[in-house]
Amino acid sequence: MRAAIALIVGALLLSLLAVAAIFRGSSNSSGVPFIGKRQYVAENKRILEDVPLFPKSRLLYAQGPSEYHDSDEGENPLAPPKGWTNLRSYHPPDGTRMNDVLDFYDAKLVPQGWHPTGTYCGRGTYERDENLIVVNAGGVNPRDPTSSYDIAVDSHGADEC
Repeated sequence: MRAAIALIVGALLLSLLAVAAIFRGSSNSSGVPFIGKRQYVAENKRILEDVPLFPKSRLLYAQGPSEYHDSDEGENPLAPPKGWTNLRSYHPPDGTRMNDVLDFYDAKLVPQGWHPTGTYCGRGTYERDENLIVVNAGGVNPRDPTSSYDIAVDSHGADEC
């Protein structure tokens, strides 16, 4: 009886290993390889740490856990990127205009190999490999002391935008 149970348990383990091997090389419907949330978020944070800070900006909000967005860019061009996204919000110095922020990120990100993919209503998007950075400066107003801009990162979002 013990031998039979051991044989069944062994067969189940081999089946699970076979299934895991199949999914290790698989990808989801968008072609993004299946990876765990922890690795996905770690990659987002690494990219976010490398994004330059607009001079004299002050951090207002750093999103704790990543949020998963299942938006469709075709429906709403201002929607957040689809996937696990990390976000930070900043207050720029008084008198800063929306275009000042967007021009700064163009000047800093393009030499680092990021490719601008468009600007719409104060939102600039940049891709490098499968990585995506979104700079949303639509909330920057030189006459508003509470104005802010956001930086969102999705390490596997470039094919979604």
